[in-house]
Amino acid sequence: MAQREFDFSSDLVSKAETVVKHLERNKKGTEMLLTSAQLRKVLSNIVAIKNKLGVFQSVEREFTKLPEEIAFDIRFLKTSLLYQAGRIEVNRRYPMKDFLEDSELVIIIDSIGNHIERFEYLCKYVEAIVAFYKYHSVALKSKS
Repeated sequence: MAQREFDFSSDLVSKAETVVKHLERNKKGTEMLLTSAQLRKVLSNIVAIKNKLGVFQSVEREFTKLPEEIAFDIRFLKTSLLYQAGRIEVNRRYPMKDFLEDSELVIIIDSIGNHIERFEYLCKYVEAIVAFYKYHSVALKSKS
């Protein structure tokens, strides 16, 4: 099976906003089915890896590729996301699964390899998704 490469030249801010705008809402349209807790868990897993990379960078100032241990942690992140995707069902839907497909996070993770810039893209992209999620969830609640 051929792996699809992610286009890291795409505008992460526009992509993040589009992903959040397309998240499925409850029947009343007042809340998104994907919870903030699910999204925060994704972010916290990525931040943990980012912090680990920061420790590597403070010790080893000059490197052009991700250390193998960090690259493995990024690849292993995929297992955590896929587990979450099948964990919570809402109205016969799996909001996290739909989110992962729309956001292409798994494809991004598969495309990172040992590229530092690609990992930084992932970090910024998820941070942007969380920001747009927060903004749009507040906007939905204020309409109700």
